[in-house]
Formats: sequence, C-alpha cells, structure tokens
Amino acid sequence: MFYFPPSEREEIARKKKRRRMEVGREERLRALAVEAEEGGEKEEEEEGTEPSSTQLLLMHKLHLTLLTSPDPSLLEIRILANHGTDPRFSFLRKGGKWSDVWEGIRRGEDKAAEEVREGRRWVLGEGRVGGVWE
Repeated sequence: MFYFPPSEREEIARKKKRRRMEVGREERLRALAVEAEEGGEKEEEEEGTEPSSTQLLLMHKLHLTLLTSPDPSLLEIRILANHGTDPRFSFLRKGGKWSDVWEGIRRGEDKAAEEVREGRRWVLGEGRVGGVWE
C-alpha cells in the first residue's frame, strides 16, 4: 500500500471497512432470522394458553398507572404510539392478543384496582421485593 497515493490509500481503507461492515451486518441479519424462527415456534406453542406471569404483571402495572393518571386515555394512546409494534403491548389493540384479559382487568376484575379506587396505595417493603397496601 505504500506505493499508492494518500487519496487511494484512504479509498482502499474505506472499501475494506465497508466490506467488513456489510459482512457483519449480513451475519447479524442471519442470526436474527434464525432467532425469529425459533421465537415464532415458541409463540405458536403459547398461542392458546393464558398470558405469562410477566405479561400479566405488565398488564396490572399498566392498569394501575392508568388508574392514577390524570388523563388515562391520552396515556394509553401515547403508549400505543410509542410501543405499537412491541408484541408485549398488543393487548391494548382491539382484537389483539390477550385483549379479552385486558378488558377483564379494566372492568375491575382485579384486586389491585379496587385498592386504588378505595384510596389505598401500594408501599414497597424494605428489600423492595414485596409490599403492603396502606
């Protein structure tokens, strides 16, 4: 490379770097495709079951947040706008996955919602693991 003028050396270095980046990108895309196929198989298996505990926890937390929000409908719209493509929030869409469970939580079939309506609030414990209603 010492016999090339500086401009050509820079161009050769840029081409090498671009080639390495393209190869890395292709490898990442292949890995994502394999991961998506495996994840798709898992979702198909879980399709008929109830929401997972983490999904239910997200629903309950969102419900409590909406209950305490000054404008719950605006907050729900903002969440859909910002996280509409996130499958964890598909329950917010009409006919989405687990939307029936979400409607049940919103109708008040949730103990935590009753506590908030009564004016009580959840206080975390010392280890911030558990808590109590006060």
